[in-house]
Amino acid sequence: MAATVWDNASLPYPAILSQLQNLDGACIQSVNLVIDEDPRTEITLSHVGEVFMAGQYRISLPYSDDLFNIQELSSMFLQVKTAFGLRLQYSWKEFRIYLQADEQWKDDTVGLCGTFNGNIQDDFLSPSGMIESTPHLFGNAWRVSSACSTTLSTPQLDPCDTHQQAVAYASEMCDVLNQDLFSACHEYLSPTSFHQQCRSDTCKCGTPCLCSALAHYARHCRRFSIIVDFRSQIPDC
Repeated sequence: MAATVWDNASLPYPAILSQLQNLDGACIQSVNLVIDEDPRTEITLSHVGEVFMAGQYRISLPYSDDLFNIQELSSMFLQVKTAFGLRLQYSWKEFRIYLQADEQWKDDTVGLCGTFNGNIQDDFLSPSGMIESTPHLFGNAWRVSSACSTTLSTPQLDPCDTHQQAVAYASEMCDVLNQDLFSACHEYLSPTSFHQQCRSDTCKCGTPCLCSALAHYARHCRRFSIIVDFRSQIPDC
């Protein structure tokens, strides 16, 4: 389980915790949002799209109170909006989490989402105040549960080297990012890094990660008013 937290004396103190299931970190078991470390305010989004309040009471959607507005955006996305300028979107079918913070939180975030200060050089800031050198060390630094295993001494291998039976499928399917289907977006946003991540993720966990990677690039393309309906063209998704 890993955390993103905020520190602003004039605002509530929220923390977002995400629990990963399996050593590859490919499957999100749950996402929790808790305010001022008060378990009564805790919202849990489960890996099957259910929502719980205070860790135990399942709530029906849409739901709204003084702190939260929670709704289903689609068959695969849940959204939590808070009264203090945070919006969390969770795709429980495709292992994606998006977090948007209002300007009032600038310079007041730490954790896996970075420092929100315009300086990418210190985004890997650890709880101890050190800047970690790799994403792996950074992620381990923000573990909040001793039940999570660490592999600090284990070198990070390309999943396509360890899952060679998946390489052909991953390479063929992820190449769609470089082809006509997404071509309208290429002049605004290079697909190179998205393709690399797609190939790596798809080697690791197959079709679910493929669809997640394609959807992630398509989401970024929408920022430039480019709509890519890849699901109608990719039968696996």
